[in-house]
Amino acid sequence: MGGNSAITAIGPSVSFPPLNFPSILPLASPLTSRAFTSARSPLPLPLLAADTNFESVVRAPLMIRSPLYAATSAGAMTRALTQHIDIYPTLLELAGLPPVDSLQGESLVPLLRNPALPALPGRGAFAYTQYPRNTTLCAPPEPDCSFAHAMGYRVRTPEYSYTEWVRFNNVTYTPDFSDPNKQVELYNHTGDDGTEWTAYENSNLAAVPANSALVAELAAALHRGPNLLHPAA
Repeated sequence: MGGNSAITAIGPSVSFPPLNFPSILPLASPLTSRAFTSARSPLPLPLLAADTNFESVVRAPLMIRSPLYAATSAGAMTRALTQHIDIYPTLLELAGLPPVDSLQGESLVPLLRNPALPALPGRGAFAYTQYPRNTTLCAPPEPDCSFAHAMGYRVRTPEYSYTEWVRFNNVTYTPDFSDPNKQVELYNHTGDDGTEWTAYENSNLAAVPANSALVAELAAALHRGPNLLHPAA
């Protein structure tokens, strides 16, 4: 996507086959789809929609090609975490246009200049996703039915993914991270090279006492995430 010299953006892993373009840079991404096995069938089934916060859906390959950075990015792969909301800020910078303060993403041009960077300077080694669970939390005798669904907020680092399922206000479009009944998930992605989509999110480690400090650290990173997670009331 974008100009004429490649960058595949995003994270810890997908490896791409050699491409027959002299200046294409495949940068790995934390978004891509896979097949999954349903409880009703032992056979792998295709994911038909992005209906989850799990890695199988929120990881996808991203490539950017720009003649401006062919010397530094041609054929390169970055392991820095990126997001689709980074594409527009990247195109603005590549086109020489001024940045737009209201945009939620980060320009990926620093990765085109130096694909070896471990993270984008502005956001750090984090990527965020959000998807609701269609289970209503609003039922009699609860009077406030403006809180109608559980919203899942996920932060991905190179080593872990952490998700909180919280009450979501459908009027103000804001999450209640203080919800005492929220549910959390923690998965260890150490060693995840992007080739085994089902291997790393099967054992929820959030309740393991030894992980309490890690859960607190990732929760803090999640709560200060990009402003798409915190729309104005």
